[in-house]
Amino acid sequence: MNADTPEAHELMGWWRQKGCSMPRQHISVSGGGGTGGREYPRIHFSDIEERAMGMNGTPEYFSVSCFVTHIKTDKNLWYIACPVCKKKLQSANETNLEGHCEKCDKSVMGTRRWIFSGQCNDVTGSRYINFFDDTAVKLLDSKSADELAPLKEENPVAFDGHFRRHSFQRVMMKCQVRSDNYNDEQRLKVSCQAFAPLNTVEEGTRLLQEIRTMSF
Repeated sequence: MNADTPEAHELMGWWRQKGCSMPRQHISVSGGGGTGGREYPRIHFSDIEERAMGMNGTPEYFSVSCFVTHIKTDKNLWYIACPVCKKKLQSANETNLEGHCEKCDKSVMGTRRWIFSGQCNDVTGSRYINFFDDTAVKLLDSKSADELAPLKEENPVAFDGHFRRHSFQRVMMKCQVRSDNYNDEQRLKVSCQAFAPLNTVEEGTRLLQEIRTMSF
């Protein structure tokens, strides 16, 4: 909208006289596709505490527009799993990936599967989000843990650099939030279910549609 048009002046007048004092409301939409048809209402990170999401014993789901600003690499980033059922192989290690899968009841050659957390920021604050193998591979430009594991030993600087290069992505993310008890302390865990790069054209169109529905 051109700032010199009558419509722009009318909108500015409404904002100064009335709009600036109106209660703020978060814009929300339902998410869909790629996650079994489940609804992912659009929220901000601050809404998680304000609405006590995930605290009633049942997982809740939401979508959020955010930046992935930092991926933690100072802790173990993967586990060794059965290639069939994906369960952790308790007897396998980095020296010997082979182990006995209790679920499949057989010895298998394990594969590394990503499991790490990343700091994500929106306009209201930040959250550490858990990424599991499917979403982690996508976040890291299709690189599996088995592919990058040797680099961690051979060139730690290059390994960390790969994670830094794939930080600061702006995405539309679908998440699950649920409460978890750890050492008799209740805490929230937020996990990424799916994400995609933010489509700025669609986002701008959506915001314009929301503005048009407001009562001036």
